[in-house]
Amino acid sequence: MNRSNQRRKNIAFSVIHYLIPLAFGGFIGAITRYAFTLLFPNLISTILVNVIGSIFIGMVFYNTAFTKQSNPLLHHFLIVGFLASFTTYSTFALDTFISPEFAMLNVLLTYVLGFTGVLLGKSINEKSLKGAFKC
Repeated sequence: MNRSNQRRKNIAFSVIHYLIPLAFGGFIGAITRYAFTLLFPNLISTILVNVIGSIFIGMVFYNTAFTKQSNPLLHHFLIVGFLASFTTYSTFALDTFISPEFAMLNVLLTYVLGFTGVLLGKSINEKSLKGAFKC
């Protein structure tokens, strides 16, 4: 087998290797996101999933970025798959547009709570690394 064919096989394996956890994470994230829309009114569910997603992405990002415990499969499952389909900026934009009486409050809460969520996720990760509690 020549080098070109071997390289194509390696690329194909790599793509499939990462697509499976990405697809599975995306499926679970979408189902979880839908469950929130059943439990809470649209505007509230969008804010909740974006805040919860921000906390988790803060935890995952700061854990992998600063502990050298990066796992590409876990990254594709959690961040690219689950969290990308769970959090919904497009829904946020639509909810803001169709609810003009709450538009400014929605934007303010989403950004303030989202950024706070990332900081909270970072803090949780730092505490878990110090042994204060385990995630």
